[in-house]
Amino acid sequence: MDPLAEITFRWTPYRYGFNNPLRFVDEDGLTEKERIAAVNFARLQVGKSNYDCSALLATAVINAGLKNLKTGSGIKHGNTVWNNGVALIVSNVKVSSLDNIRMGDAVTFSSGQSKGPDGIYDHIALVSEIVYNDNKIAGFWLIHGGTSKGIQEQYYDLERGLPGFALKGVFQWDTPDEEDKEGKLVNPENPVKISGVTVMAKGPKQPESIEGYVRPNAYGNTGQYNKPGRNSDQYYSDEFLKSYYNIKD
Repeated sequence: MDPLAEITFRWTPYRYGFNNPLRFVDEDGLTEKERIAAVNFARLQVGKSNYDCSALLATAVINAGLKNLKTGSGIKHGNTVWNNGVALIVSNVKVSSLDNIRMGDAVTFSSGQSKGPDGIYDHIALVSEIVYNDNKIAGFWLIHGGTSKGIQEQYYDLERGLPGFALKGVFQWDTPDEEDKEGKLVNPENPVKISGVTVMAKGPKQPESIEGYVRPNAYGNTGQYNKPGRNSDQYYSDEFLKSYYNIKD
């Protein structure tokens, strides 16, 4: 019996397999529990500036009860060894793809820093929600640190992207599902290639404007009006901060 069935019993008896038990087999339901714990931890950090991107993901994974992913000697490409935080994490996880992306997976982006081939180790984030439109994946929400606004939850649209970030890889760090037991670690000579995906599910549409790409925390704070060095700003709504700092849009 799925030990997580009680939290989603209104959905479907096949919730443990995302309503598709022929494709997704998670015999005890616990891999999703790990990912839920990591996402919940990351969401609590939104608006703060206490973690960069790799530290946020690594700490979220540790909070979910798994090992520290920022270990090892890095990944070698040609004569160059990449051992920044993102590369260390990628060296300890399994390659996935958009075809199999799930809430809680890790995604890497190029952001102009040129770390690794095509910038694959520039930036990393935690997927917090998948968004579908007309039976196809439209994008996903992600939580990441190291931005000019601190830790944010933002939307990545597969067609329009996210300003400053280009998707490079999808990775799984949790206890392997049954279908993923044949998964492998990163091939250091072949960075991940992103492929298209079609899924049999529907959900909310993607944001209609750039403003919709940033999700506020529990206090209504997106980080865009926070002042550097004022960590207390995260506990106030955007509207309050605009008024308090007399900011005119």
